[in-house]
Amino acid sequence: MHNAQQLESVPLKSVCGGRVLDSRFGRGISHDRGRSTRTSTSRHREDRAGAGSNAPRFALTLPQQGQRGHQTGSVRRRRAACEDSMMMLFGDEPVHREPIRPADGAALVPAWLTLEQQAWLVRRFEEWTSGPVPIRSAAVRGHRMSARTVCLGRRALAEAGYSERETDSYTPDVALANYYDDDARMGMHQDKDERSLAPVVSLSIGSACTFRFGNTANRNKPYTDLPLHSGDLFVFGGASRLAYHGVTRIHPFTAPEGCGLDTGRINITMRMTGLDGWRRPRGSPVERDPGHAPAHVSSEAVNVLARPPATSRLGGSAMTTNSNDVRQLSPTCGLRVSPLTLGAITFGGAHGMEHMGHVDVDGATELLRIALDAGVTMVDVANMYSLGVAEEVLGQALASSRDFDRLLVTSKVRMVVGDGPNDGGHSRWHILDQIDKTLSRLGRDHLDLYYLHEWDGQTPLEEAMGTMDALVRSGKIRYYGVSNYTSWQLMKALMVCERHGFVKPVAQQIYYNAAAREAEYEMIPAALDQGIGSQPWSPVGMGLLTGKYRRDRQPESGARLVDGDGTDLRIPDREKVFQVVDALEDVAARSNATITQVALAWLLTRPGVTNVVVGARTAEQLTDSLGATTLTLDESDVQQISATAPPPIRYPFWHQADLASDRLGEADRSIIATTASQL
Repeated sequence: MHNAQQLESVPLKSVCGGRVLDSRFGRGISHDRGRSTRTSTSRHREDRAGAGSNAPRFALTLPQQGQRGHQTGSVRRRRAACEDSMMMLFGDEPVHREPIRPADGAALVPAWLTLEQQAWLVRRFEEWTSGPVPIRSAAVRGHRMSARTVCLGRRALAEAGYSERETDSYTPDVALANYYDDDARMGMHQDKDERSLAPVVSLSIGSACTFRFGNTANRNKPYTDLPLHSGDLFVFGGASRLAYHGVTRIHPFTAPEGCGLDTGRINITMRMTGLDGWRRPRGSPVERDPGHAPAHVSSEAVNVLARPPATSRLGGSAMTTNSNDVRQLSPTCGLRVSPLTLGAITFGGAHGMEHMGHVDVDGATELLRIALDAGVTMVDVANMYSLGVAEEVLGQALASSRDFDRLLVTSKVRMVVGDGPNDGGHSRWHILDQIDKTLSRLGRDHLDLYYLHEWDGQTPLEEAMGTMDALVRSGKIRYYGVSNYTSWQLMKALMVCERHGFVKPVAQQIYYNAAAREAEYEMIPAALDQGIGSQPWSPVGMGLLTGKYRRDRQPESGARLVDGDGTDLRIPDREKVFQVVDALEDVAARSNATITQVALAWLLTRPGVTNVVVGARTAEQLTDSLGATTLTLDESDVQQISATAPPPIRYPFWHQADLASDRLGEADRSIIATTASQL
């Protein structure tokens, strides 16, 4: 009896450029839209001819272990026997999250599977691994892979002699089900042994991972690190079918409750290799042109992912769908944000912060509207900005329109905001007191992201992290992060969370721009290593990198560094700043952009930077900054800016450059190596 794992009747229109992926995932015969699919070649052609315009354009069948190319018994009996073990993995309901497109022909759809579907797949995985082909660790270059694999389908038992095709245009002859322990990896590799260039369909269950999706030439940059969470769907085909890809990190204890896995990750990858009944002669070249498939593979199957949809369902309105529209806040959380966040430090202008701005409720409402219309998803404030006045102004502006309910709101706690002995710091008393006051001023019942604004060396980290953990579990905050922590302070905080089982911080907010790059020594590499997203503040140095300030002149009163004392920036070498401005201006002239836009666009290219906070006093300033999201800098432009003011190579970095350059990791090379070319 023929057993096959199948997918049926499900439009993946948002992923496949308007085309339909029809299939059902379950045990039994293949059938689409109520018609059984015959394996006899002549009967199969009749089905295709008789289906007319209603036939699926792109159908998928997943094989079972030891699948043979023949069916026996009645179609009705086999269909009835398999109904209990079928699960609809795709449905007609709308996709509420826009696919992330890291490259032409590739798409990531977050949260595609429900928890019920994930748990069902885990149970099937347990059955597959107890089948005729056991789960194993494959040998690669003399070593064993840390991920363990069971191969389902036509290549699972080579002696079976598979020969038949099941569906119209896409029949995976291989499904790889991989299991990753928490410390497992999978190196960058290319599907170079496959003849077919039909798309690969991949499902993730369990712990989140960092999936590296690269280019088609080699394992080196450019590549994109994507977070894959339990239930995510990833598809790549077309121009990206032969891209190098791998799993660089598993993030333990991130599997959602109810997915069926307490630890580890399962990845199920379905593909049509084109290798059934054929073996590549030893030493023969592999066809690598993603624009041309073998004759037996339909061009529609090859190019089904090559054309992105023209509109998005996000927010119910049309918007472009490039990779800059949304970013993962960090690899360790599922929150997706726009490249830029609107900073509200200019709101209010009171209690010693008058020089930052005097944006009132009407002005704040205008800025929120401009930001929202441009695709900004987050607004950032702090309880110490004008001693709460900024939060009050923001809260009133948010209440002026229900459209603003879509904005994510972040605030911070730590700074001294009163005269009492507990009116600052990270004590449980202060944090719990301030979260209630912040929520009251903002008119919200929760914060989407809450930062510990500064280090507190006198409050035990167990108390601070435990309080943040309690706030997450209570629902008052969704996520939390740290701000202005050194790298050892960040690592200690993570260690305390690990030791006590607390929810960990997911992001850090740091001072970082093209003229102030101290964060590149330790803060950003540490965050990269630990999967923490970096969100720079003051990306144009309070206006220093906008072109308003020159060697021989400065703006009139009204600029932040003119009205304030300028000590916030701690920039010892103003000449170096002006050299950076010169480089930004040079690139801006070639790019038909403003200096501000180039400064922000450069920052968005930096490793580990997931989102940048931009402040504005006027609509014109904000509109200027928002232009950075549509600006693409050439590599030569990025290098020109980076080479202008690189951080000096200090100890122990010069020592590592001399003696450890052969064993540096990704985080080691993240910043200093790419800017100074010494590591």
